[in-house]
Amino acid sequence: MLPFPDEVEYAGRIPAEGAIIGGAGSYAAIGARLVAGDRYAGFVSWIVDAGSDFPRQFRSLIDSWETDCIFREDRARFTTRAWNSYSGGNEHRGRAPCIRQTPRTDQTDAKSQPSST
Repeated sequence: MLPFPDEVEYAGRIPAEGAIIGGAGSYAAIGARLVAGDRYAGFVSWIVDAGSDFPRQFRSLIDSWETDCIFREDRARFTTRAWNSYSGGNEHRGRAPCIRQTPRTDQTDAKSQPSST
C-alpha cells in the first residue's frame, strides 16, 4: 500500500489540494482504522513505501493512527506521486514511478522489517 502526496484540482470554486495522502491502499487502511476503533487499531496492518521525499508530516499522521504500519524507506528513489484533475473530464498522471507490489515482494520485505507495534 502506498500513501503518497497527491495533487488534486477541482472544477469551479473548490480550491486545489497541494499535498494529500492518496492511493487506494491508503484509503483502505484509513477505512479499516475507522472501523477498528482504538481497541483494534493495531490489527490494521499495511506497508508504506517511502522515498527520499516522503513528507515527515505524513509519517507523523500515520503513526498517530496506531496501526501496525511498516515503513520501507528507500532513499535512492522518490515517493510515488500523482496529479488528479476533476475539472471537465477526469485526468490522472503519475509524477514519479510507481513501485510494483506483488505478494512475494510484500512477504520478503515485510519479514525483514520490525513491526511498529
